[in-house]
Amino acid sequence: MTGATPDVPQSKRRSALDALMADKCPGMTIRDIERRAGLKEGNLGHYLKTPQRGEIPRVRVMERFAHALETSITEVSRAFAADSRLALDDGPAPMSGEEIELLALFRRLDDAHRPMALALVETVRRQQDATTPPGAGTD
Repeated sequence: MTGATPDVPQSKRRSALDALMADKCPGMTIRDIERRAGLKEGNLGHYLKTPQRGEIPRVRVMERFAHALETSITEVSRAFAADSRLALDDGPAPMSGEEIELLALFRRLDDAHRPMALALVETVRRQQDATTPPGAGTD
């Protein structure tokens, strides 16, 4: 899977950072997250504005995000890297925001419900394969 979503405009795609914030702080606005972390208004929000999207901030800023989201700097840096389309290592391409969101939802399931989710995704994939002409560009 490439992480690209060609049928959804870039402006409508959920970023990896947005997905991380939604997973770590469900239902909270960026201002709520800043307040909870004791940060000034805009301290994190500035980096979520359109002109800053896709840029990788300084380590100090990523540390603020990690603290505010109560997660690791590695997770935050991976989200920023994914949004900038920068691979951090020679591994697979960074996940898109949608892929991160799907993984976060899967991880919230208990062990009894995970097989059902996997079966559902596999059924959708088989349906896609049955209706997509060969060479149509799916991964």
